[in-house]
Amino acid sequence: MENKFIRVRSVADILVVVSIIAFGLLLAILSYSESVNTIGIFLMAVGVFLFFVLKSSYKNPENGHLYKKEIINFAKQDRNFIINGLSDPSHFDVTLRDKGDALLLTIYYNRKEAYMQLYEYKPYTYRPCTKLYHYNRKDINRLINK
Repeated sequence: MENKFIRVRSVADILVVVSIIAFGLLLAILSYSESVNTIGIFLMAVGVFLFFVLKSSYKNPENGHLYKKEIINFAKQDRNFIINGLSDPSHFDVTLRDKGDALLLTIYYNRKEAYMQLYEYKPYTYRPCTKLYHYNRKDINRLINK
């Protein structure tokens, strides 16, 4: 099973964009001064720009669920410990996190489930070195900072 996660807009992203555009429109419509109108037009332009670039959630096309993404870096010498921890996340050693940047653990999670995969740095790119693991969210709660 190969899961490709794609970036999508979350509800929070849409609310931010709509509120910036609405505030900019309000300032542009009010005729206090030209500077206030200019700020309003600028805010509307920023809102339109953010509409195209602000995507903070990830979607799994296979099941249609939305996920958040967490990235944890590890040192290369901890590779075997990390791979063993992926097979059983209850024994995962969280003290190894953020000690280097040769290994990258990506975690896609929502309220119910999580997917984890380990990547290894090869020159100019990170390449997968494990399969994609699927867990219940409660099994990996201690890995996520939230």
